[in-house]
Amino acid sequence: MTYENIKSIILTILVGASLLLTWNLWTYQPNYEKLENGETVQEVSFSTKKPIKAIVKPEQILYHIEGGIYGSLEENEVEKFLNEMSRWNLNGFERIQLEGMGVYSLVDNQDAVEILFPSAINIDLYKSVLGIKGMDIPNFNFDQIIIPLNMEQGEYGVVYFASREEEKIYRSEVHLSLISDFKGAYVEAAKSYPKYFPYITEAGRRIYLPEAETEIYSYQYLSDPLDAGKFKNALFKDPTLVQKNYIATGEEYTDASSLMKVDTDANTISYIDPSEVGNQDIDKNDLLKRSIDFVNSHGGWTDKYRFVYMDTDQSTVHFRLYGQDGYPVFSKNADPDADISKIQLVWGNTDISRYIRNNFSLGLLTFTSPSPRILESGTTALEKIRSIEKFNPNLLEDIKIGYEMTMNAQSLLIQLEPKWYYLYNGVWKPLTTSEYGGEQNGLE
Repeated sequence: MTYENIKSIILTILVGASLLLTWNLWTYQPNYEKLENGETVQEVSFSTKKPIKAIVKPEQILYHIEGGIYGSLEENEVEKFLNEMSRWNLNGFERIQLEGMGVYSLVDNQDAVEILFPSAINIDLYKSVLGIKGMDIPNFNFDQIIIPLNMEQGEYGVVYFASREEEKIYRSEVHLSLISDFKGAYVEAAKSYPKYFPYITEAGRRIYLPEAETEIYSYQYLSDPLDAGKFKNALFKDPTLVQKNYIATGEEYTDASSLMKVDTDANTISYIDPSEVGNQDIDKNDLLKRSIDFVNSHGGWTDKYRFVYMDTDQSTVHFRLYGQDGYPVFSKNADPDADISKIQLVWGNTDISRYIRNNFSLGLLTFTSPSPRILESGTTALEKIRSIEKFNPNLLEDIKIGYEMTMNAQSLLIQLEPKWYYLYNGVWKPLTTSEYGGEQNGLE
């Protein structure tokens, strides 16, 4: 074979290899793995979102039966009651006047059910919970529902919605058969509930207190810390621009306009946006729903929280932690900026202006007292409150049983201890021996 032949063969092989490689490049399709999630930023969530009916609940359901008053705070009973009412399809709403008589004339001297809420609620927010399907109902607020059990108008009974603060009452209709079914299912059973008696404050507000002593357990939990980085991602508009700094009491996160402080000593997280000043653009009727939606947006219901307070003038909404027995939880620290028992929101012009809450959730239940603690009767508690030195009855707003929550920073244990509480001049205070025993002035 000549030299020229060998060159021709080699050249032919090289050309063929080049053509083959070119064809492979043109026809090659890489096998990329399919992405699990196409979103560039994962949604921040500490817990599941909760519906309105899980957050906005009555604080007391009272049955006025044959001259006695019976009540229950148990969560299961509240759930059953709301589920029953959601079947009623209330309609025919109209505002009424009681011709000089107060709202309590609707429950005095007759059998009735009284449902009390801790603060005013707009009917538009709550109509889905109550199963109201009509679109032409008037716009009003209420904090009390009254169901007369023996009042009949033809084939319909009535349900009243009242605002104790605004002194307005609206009446609605419900088919009589539904109230009859309700009486048969609930009223007789209610006679086994604890008995209550009414106390009227100097401002004319009626408080219902248990006649007998109350048996209630103490609880102990391990705390479960919440990730501050998740709050940063949830609260700041652009988390990539946030700077983190360490301070003596914990951490600070800042961007051009906002500050989030994590106080590990007080176990709180506080967020403030000073650029959100004023509240003129916030719809007052929508304030509570916006607040629930805000906390839902990052799954902030890390424990059993309920709506307890709203000030529309200040665009402020509070949610409080509740214990297993349906009683509210109060922080031992009275400082509103270090209250680990509440979620507090303040709205600005268009967005959240201030957000304060704890930086943990209740983890594993480690201890329940082997026997219940016996709290004194409502009569005894009332007498002790009224005997406090320098007590001014004009400033007393409410009285109830609750839990005092304390947290041990070293062991991370959370204690819930039952106590009587009273709302005095806008502040919830525990009833302690030192106050009515004369050792200290509890109201100074």
